[in-house]
Amino acid sequence: MSRFWQFIRNQASGTTPENIELRIEGNIVDSEDAWLYEWFGIPAASPNAFRIELAQYAGKDITLWVDSYGGSVFAATGMYIALIEHKQTGAKITGKVGSKAMSAGTIPLMACDEILMSLVAIMMVHNPLSSIQGYASDMRKAADVLDIIKDTIINAYANKTGKPRDVISAMMDDETYMSANVAVKEGFADGVLYQENGKPENIMNFAYNRITIQNSANESIRHLFALVDSSVIPVKNSKEEEFIVDLAELKEKYPDIYNSAINEGTLVVVKAERERIKAFDVLNGKVDADFLANAKYVEGATAENVLFKAMQEGKIINAAYVTSAEADAETANAVPGDASDDAKPDEVTGILNKVTAIAKRTLGIQEGGK
Repeated sequence: MSRFWQFIRNQASGTTPENIELRIEGNIVDSEDAWLYEWFGIPAASPNAFRIELAQYAGKDITLWVDSYGGSVFAATGMYIALIEHKQTGAKITGKVGSKAMSAGTIPLMACDEILMSLVAIMMVHNPLSSIQGYASDMRKAADVLDIIKDTIINAYANKTGKPRDVISAMMDDETYMSANVAVKEGFADGVLYQENGKPENIMNFAYNRITIQNSANESIRHLFALVDSSVIPVKNSKEEEFIVDLAELKEKYPDIYNSAINEGTLVVVKAERERIKAFDVLNGKVDADFLANAKYVEGATAENVLFKAMQEGKIINAAYVTSAEADAETANAVPGDASDDAKPDEVTGILNKVTAIAKRTLGIQEGGK
């Protein structure tokens, strides 16, 4: 399986003891869903495989790096418990965030003895969310389940921060984004990486895509509803109502309906993956071929993310194109963002605007949509 966690053993040297580095950088998925990600080569991490591998390092100190938009709440809490159990073997866990720890991606961090964030890192906490269809009773039950899930997440946050539960709940309601210093102030982190002279970092404008940073209770919550009466499927084409209680019975009694549902779900996933692959075509001749192939087929990255990374690592081979795109992007600096403390664009904001404009031009993204 193409996983986005990795254990790295750093051997002892001199006075430095052996240390295990653990990186979690992909979608966090439930174990029962892992086969689908494996089938399509999508990077992901599941708690069962994670727990098995973690057991090999019992008693060893771990530095945990997290760079994740999140994923399944239940899978993330499974990892959280596995890390708590690892500390019972006498190990210390130090958490570090270089870029982002959002949504369910924050939960494994809460098991750490110490959490450090880089100057440019973002941490985000919000309420779990899901989608469901059915009767009014189903909607009410879904809301009750989400409240319970939120309460369990608050347990982890409160245990780490020491903050009152109602304060944490309000932060989740507000979908709170925290810079490194703000996270330290709020108790979600203990220190700031690479900060010179203790100076606080500047808060820059930024945008986010809600679709990419959901707490994915969407998928996991369906397992809870398999245990309640609302999950039965009424079939009304006979004299007496017939109730299908699980997928196995549906497959046995109505194989055509079962196969149709499975095939439709597979087609949706296949279509999404084909669109991701097709998006890379516009980068041919502009990005180093080997770099592009690795991102496309091995890492499972998106074309837009690859373009950003290619510019960062010097993998752009059409320099004239980039120069031309940069010239076209100059006007981006004049476009105001959200209000900041001094309302003046600085050098970093200008660079980000240029890179965004280059990405949009390269991938054919127009303002207001694709």
